[in-house]
Amino acid sequence: MRRFFAIVDDPETLIFTFVRNPYARIVSCYRDKNEKYPIGTYGGSVSFVKDLQGFFGPRLSALDADKPLPFTWFAEMACEIARSGTNGHWLATDRLLPVSDVQCGFTGRVEQFDGDVKVVSDRLGVAPPIGGKMNASGPPIKLSDWITPSIKDRIRSAYNEDFERFQYSTAIPN
Repeated sequence: MRRFFAIVDDPETLIFTFVRNPYARIVSCYRDKNEKYPIGTYGGSVSFVKDLQGFFGPRLSALDADKPLPFTWFAEMACEIARSGTNGHWLATDRLLPVSDVQCGFTGRVEQFDGDVKVVSDRLGVAPPIGGKMNASGPPIKLSDWITPSIKDRIRSAYNEDFERFQYSTAIPN
């Protein structure tokens, strides 16, 4: 542990992270963890099915188990537990990056990944990775096709600290 803290405390160490617009993050989580899977399977994640059952209880039985969880339901659950720490996929980013702990020397944005990863590469003195973005959930989408006014309000409330701390606009990006 001493070696770890020595590295963290060294002013030459570059500590960085990447953040994502909360609207895009919720839609991406849904598309990756829900859209492709029937409610009863979730790609084999028994713990996630238990989370759903625990959150929705008897309401879940009203849905067709052979179809994916509706996005509106997912957004409801994700926003309700965004600050609880029960699932890191949709945990509010400010909870993942506490201000009082290790300080990041650079915070990049997924929305400007190519430019921001170049900043990190330049500071590390290495060539930027080749191949662009990884872990994409499919073709680009329009967030306005997903985020209704009520979902927007819910995400805005649940992820308020993320919008403020990382200076994201509350307008839905195109």
